[in-house]
Amino acid sequence: MKYIDYNSENVEKYKAENNMLIHARTGNGISGFMLIDNSNNLIGYIAWQNKMIIAFEVVENYRKQGYGSKLLLKAINTGNIKRLAVSSSNKDAINLYKDFGFLETGFDYIGNRLIMTLL
Repeated sequence: MKYIDYNSENVEKYKAENNMLIHARTGNGISGFMLIDNSNNLIGYIAWQNKMIIAFEVVENYRKQGYGSKLLLKAINTGNIKRLAVSSSNKDAINLYKDFGFLETGFDYIGNRLIMTLL
Protein backbone atom coordinates (compact mmCIF):
# COMPACT_ATOMS: atom_id res chain seq x y z
CA MET A 1 0.00 0.00 0.00
CA LYS A 2 1.04 3.58 -0.50
CA TYR A 3 -0.20 7.12 0.02
CA ILE A 4 -0.90 9.46 -2.87
CA ASP A 5 -2.01 13.08 -2.81
CA TYR A 6 -5.67 13.92 -2.46
CA ASN A 7 -5.93 16.29 -5.41
CA SER A 8 -8.27 17.00 -8.33
CA GLU A 9 -6.52 14.59 -10.68
CA ASN A 10 -6.54 11.64 -8.27
CA VAL A 11 -10.09 12.34 -7.09
CA GLU A 12 -11.32 12.33 -10.69
CA LYS A 13 -9.38 9.14 -11.47
CA TYR A 14 -10.87 7.21 -8.58
CA LYS A 15 -14.29 8.82 -8.90
CA ALA A 16 -14.48 7.38 -12.40
CA GLU A 17 -13.61 3.92 -11.08
CA ASN A 18 -15.55 4.01 -7.84
CA ASN A 19 -18.56 6.07 -6.77
CA MET A 20 -17.12 6.44 -3.29
CA LEU A 21 -15.68 9.86 -4.16
CA ILE A 22 -18.89 11.26 -5.61
CA HIS A 23 -19.05 13.97 -2.91
CA ALA A 24 -15.31 14.68 -2.74
CA ARG A 25 -14.29 18.33 -2.71
CA THR A 26 -11.07 19.78 -4.03
CA GLY A 27 -9.79 23.31 -4.30
CA ASN A 28 -7.72 25.96 -2.60
CA GLY A 29 -6.69 25.12 0.91
CA ILE A 30 -7.86 21.49 0.77
CA SER A 31 -5.16 18.92 1.48
CA GLY A 32 -5.17 15.21 2.09
CA PHE A 33 -4.10 11.71 1.23
CA MET A 34 -5.50 8.72 -0.55
CA LEU A 35 -4.39 5.22 0.35
CA ILE A 36 -4.10 2.68 -2.47
CA ASP A 37 -3.13 -0.97 -2.48
CA ASN A 38 -0.37 -2.56 -4.57
CA SER A 39 -2.77 -2.94 -7.51
CA ASN A 40 -3.65 0.78 -7.37
CA ASN A 41 -7.11 0.12 -5.96
CA LEU A 42 -8.44 2.78 -3.65
CA ILE A 43 -8.52 1.77 0.02
CA GLY A 44 -9.65 5.13 1.42
CA TYR A 45 -9.02 8.83 1.65
CA ILE A 46 -8.92 11.71 4.10
CA ALA A 47 -9.01 15.44 3.37
CA TRP A 48 -8.86 18.53 5.52
CA GLN A 49 -9.07 22.28 5.34
CA ASN A 50 -8.06 24.77 8.05
CA LYS A 51 -7.11 21.97 10.49
CA MET A 52 -10.57 20.38 10.13
CA ILE A 53 -11.32 17.04 8.49
CA ILE A 54 -13.83 17.60 5.70
CA ALA A 55 -13.86 14.14 4.08
CA PHE A 56 -12.86 10.71 5.34
CA GLU A 57 -13.87 7.30 4.09
CA VAL A 58 -12.57 3.76 3.75
CA VAL A 59 -13.87 1.42 1.04
CA GLU A 60 -16.26 -1.08 2.62
CA ASN A 61 -14.11 -4.14 1.80
CA TYR A 62 -11.16 -2.59 3.68
CA ARG A 63 -12.99 -1.47 6.83
CA LYS A 64 -12.10 -2.83 10.29
CA GLN A 65 -8.52 -3.59 9.15
CA GLY A 66 -6.71 -0.53 10.51
CA TYR A 67 -6.64 1.53 7.32
CA GLY A 68 -8.88 4.25 8.76
CA SER A 69 -6.51 4.56 11.72
CA LYS A 70 -3.53 4.87 9.37
CA LEU A 71 -5.23 7.63 7.39
CA LEU A 72 -6.37 9.49 10.50
CA LEU A 73 -2.94 9.32 12.13
CA LYS A 74 -1.25 10.59 8.96
CA ALA A 75 -3.73 13.47 8.76
CA ILE A 76 -3.26 14.42 12.41
CA ASN A 77 0.52 14.41 12.06
CA THR A 78 0.65 16.11 8.65
CA GLY A 79 -2.30 18.49 8.73
CA ASN A 80 -2.25 19.40 12.41
CA ILE A 81 -5.90 18.35 12.57
CA LYS A 82 -7.90 19.79 15.46
CA ARG A 83 -11.62 19.39 14.55
CA LEU A 84 -14.13 17.35 12.62
CA ALA A 85 -17.85 16.84 12.25
CA VAL A 86 -19.32 13.35 12.10
CA SER A 87 -22.84 11.99 11.71
CA SER A 88 -24.22 11.33 15.16
CA SER A 89 -25.34 7.89 13.97
CA ASN A 90 -21.86 6.80 12.80
CA LYS A 91 -20.84 5.04 16.01
CA ASP A 92 -17.81 3.29 14.44
CA ALA A 93 -16.33 6.62 13.33
CA ILE A 94 -17.10 8.29 16.66
CA ASN A 95 -15.33 5.48 18.51
CA LEU A 96 -12.32 5.73 16.18
CA TYR A 97 -12.05 9.47 16.81
CA LYS A 98 -12.34 8.96 20.56
CA ASP A 99 -9.55 6.36 20.39
CA PHE A 100 -7.36 9.12 18.93
CA GLY A 101 -8.26 11.58 21.68
CA PHE A 102 -11.05 13.59 20.06
CA LEU A 103 -13.67 14.87 22.49
CA GLU A 104 -17.28 15.80 21.83
CA THR A 105 -17.37 19.59 21.94
CA GLY A 106 -20.58 20.56 20.17
CA PHE A 107 -23.48 19.56 17.96
CA ASP A 108 -24.73 20.82 14.60
CA TYR A 109 -28.48 20.36 14.88
CA ILE A 110 -29.11 21.31 11.25
CA GLY A 111 -26.79 18.61 9.90
CA ASN A 112 -27.29 16.22 12.84
CA ARG A 113 -23.52 16.09 13.21
CA LEU A 114 -21.39 15.79 16.29
CA ILE A 115 -18.50 18.27 16.52
CA MET A 116 -15.32 16.73 17.90
CA THR A 117 -12.07 18.46 18.85
CA LEU A 118 -8.59 17.13 19.48
CA LEU A 119 -7.26 18.92 22.56
